Amino acid sequence: MGKLTTKQMYEVIRMYNGGISLKKITEIFSITRQAIYLILKKKNVPKKRNLPRVRVVCKTCGIEFYKPSWRIYYKNKFHYCSKQCFYCYLTRSNTINDANGRRAGRILVSKHFNLDPKHIVHHKDKNNKNNKISNLQVFLRQKHHARHHYGHKERPIWDGSWVE
Repeated sequence: MGKLTTKQMYEVIRMYNGGISLKKITEIFSITRQAIYLILKKKNVPKKRNLPRVRVVCKTCGIEFYKPSWRIYYKNKFHYCSKQCFYCYLTRSNTINDANGRRAGRILVSKHFNLDPKHIVHHKDKNNKNNKISNLQVFLRQKHHARHHYGHKERPIWDGSWVE
């Protein structure tokens, strides 16, 4: 179907305000969702933003706040009420560093494996203070390390269990 008549536009608006899904409206009028949004914008009809909200607690400051359900990533256990709280959490050090600021895990691995600055040292048990060689792995790049955390079967280029 081509352009909609004025009567059809008002019918689209009526159906939208009546709670009929965009998918159903697109099927009835043979138009895209973008076309529906353009009609709504042209006629100054506000978009529906009444998505369910979920109560969460800020990891840094402990304040309870609400997030839209579509912003909740269930793999991520932590939520932050502001960028300031997120960056505060990032700057907290839970690693052991030497006098030069290098992480202890990197120092231990470098004794057994030639580390490149782009290589990522990973702790198998996710405890950055557990620097046993058998607990350390090396990934080629950060993207491989991230894929490992998201459940993909990324193999490390070096595994500490090979040493012992």
